[in-house]
Amino acid sequence: MKSAAIAFALLAALAPAQAAKAQDAVPTALVIIDIQDFYYPGGLLPLVAPEAAGANAAQLLARAREQQVMVVHVGHNASAGRGFHADVAPREGEAVVMKDDVNAFLGTDLKQRLEAAGIKRLVICGMQTHMCVEAATRAASDLGYEVLLVGEACATRDLKHGDTVVPAAQVHTATLATLDRTYAKVVDVQTALDALATQRNAFTAVTLNIWHDQKDWPARRAVMLDTLRALKPDVIFLQEVLEKEGLPNQAQQLADSLGCAFVFVSVDPPGGPKRYGNAILTRHRIAETHETTLAPADDYRVAAHARIEAHGTMLDTYVTHLHHTDEGAAIRAEQVRALIAFVDATHESEDGALLIGGDFNAAADSPELAPLRARYRDTYEAVHPGDDVTTLNPAIGHAPRRIDHLFIDAEGLRPLAAEVFLDAPTAEGIWASDHFGVWARLEVVR
Repeated sequence: MKSAAIAFALLAALAPAQAAKAQDAVPTALVIIDIQDFYYPGGLLPLVAPEAAGANAAQLLARAREQQVMVVHVGHNASAGRGFHADVAPREGEAVVMKDDVNAFLGTDLKQRLEAAGIKRLVICGMQTHMCVEAATRAASDLGYEVLLVGEACATRDLKHGDTVVPAAQVHTATLATLDRTYAKVVDVQTALDALATQRNAFTAVTLNIWHDQKDWPARRAVMLDTLRALKPDVIFLQEVLEKEGLPNQAQQLADSLGCAFVFVSVDPPGGPKRYGNAILTRHRIAETHETTLAPADDYRVAAHARIEAHGTMLDTYVTHLHHTDEGAAIRAEQVRALIAFVDATHESEDGALLIGGDFNAAADSPELAPLRARYRDTYEAVHPGDDVTTLNPAIGHAPRRIDHLFIDAEGLRPLAAEVFLDAPTAEGIWASDHFGVWARLEVVR
């Protein structure tokens, strides 16, 4: 039995409340395939009733945007009419994947984008039902994704076989019937809208050491922004953030480009010639902030707190960057104790979930981080137990180690997915940083 079909069977076997909870926990993306001008009246290959399908797809797109669900616009390269139809035109920051083949996964980075975002379920719609939509649905299922195929948001055309003309309605229906319960679950628009709405109780967070102004900061910043726009994290933790003469605050540069509010903290005084520290960025309202320095004073370490209201939930978020030398475990241990005291003084445990992100300069299982492990859960280890992965970039000369972490309060948050990102250079050979980022999708359970 296909893996997608097995997943549907398991959901059906669960009690209704359990089934709803299991489905709600699945990180989902909306994939809109080839809703382009050439399929509309006046185009090179007009379909039958593309307007109705496009209007339904527009409903799905509006819901995905409302719920901050990842959206991928897939388009087919063509000599004319290749523009996306106005009903579903991409917005800045939404992923766009252009293809030359029928299968949207073939020769594109679609799979890599979905993996980077921790996506497990796809809501698929588009044109033509029997061609690119079908190919993407089959490929997605073969790759292990759960697929919801929205038949009412797809369209196709009449086909001819010999002297026989097969009407578009029959082509459409036969394709859906073939895919249903084998490669996908074919659903109506309302079911898809409900599936997209279930993402409200989950949010995403990333942590990244941005390597201050090393190498070509503008080029590296562009790489970071491209990825962060695609990931759409609710919370971003940054370390090694710099501002100085000729270099505006790097966190503010990223925040302004992403439409985020931000908090920057440093041991260096405001207005000084150079300030170096950490930051928290968010697309949501920041209700309260605090900061503290971490001993010893000559190590120039700091931690920040931002209380964020996201999707109706209060999140107490913390960022830090601990001592960096291999022989400095005792210093890190002292800084961990100070960090925990800072959390205890600022975290409102009755109504807020808790998340700590940063560059800890130590593996999560190191002795100096034991007090953190005793209280909080390492999200990457929870999702990938025993996985040997690095967040230090060997291409920059680092020995591979996972030292960048996202810790959560297990009573308030549950990890749904976690991945390392920005772990490859661009086609031009540009690395975003000397660290790789850590991404996690978290469900609020309190």
